[in-house]
Amino acid sequence: MTNTLATTQLQEETHDIVAQAQSIVVMDNDSYNKAEQFARSLKELEKKIKAFWAEPKQKAYDAHKAITNQEKAMLEPVTTAIKAISNKTVAYMLAVKKQQEEAEAAARREAEAAAKAKLEEAKQLEEAGDTETAEELRVEAEAFEAAASTLKVEAEAPKAEGVSYRKDWEISVTDEMAVPTSVMGAVIRPVDLAKVKALVKATQGKIEIPGIVVKETLTPVRRG
Repeated sequence: MTNTLATTQLQEETHDIVAQAQSIVVMDNDSYNKAEQFARSLKELEKKIKAFWAEPKQKAYDAHKAITNQEKAMLEPVTTAIKAISNKTVAYMLAVKKQQEEAEAAARREAEAAAKAKLEEAKQLEEAGDTETAEELRVEAEAFEAAASTLKVEAEAPKAEGVSYRKDWEISVTDEMAVPTSVMGAVIRPVDLAKVKALVKATQGKIEIPGIVVKETLTPVRRG
């Protein structure tokens, strides 16, 4: 029997079965038995249809698997090369970011030291009776302290056309017993990594949780 003929016969067998099923009225034992007999015949038809399509489905699956394996083999050197480049560019981006953070930290320390020096000078002037100059120095010291808390060092981030970076964080537990029961109102112990990740994202990685290490990661997003 050809597939075309078998398909036609199966289509004929399924013709109007939904209408037949919907027209059945079960109102007594006899109609109940007839309904169940019809249902049993439909189960047999179901098996027949599945058996008919089993071989074509298996052939299609085998063909798809073979194509997928060939695609994977061809893509492997491409993805390996992209990953190698990404490792280098991400490392460079993080190094630039670290340099910027270190420069900001140094500038803050410098501003704090300047504020401390001015306060010390103001104290000496006040003791010498020059309260007016001392007050001026205290105002300058406050300005330095305010600057230190918000100081940012502008740095030009590396740029390449069609490339952006998605920031994320890796969370690892180093000491479960040191992790607090709750942080910022969120119960995280027993350690709930999903909740910890949510807190890290909400604070842009600034939060510090005992027993947990947070590592910032960057993933290149390339528009081809």
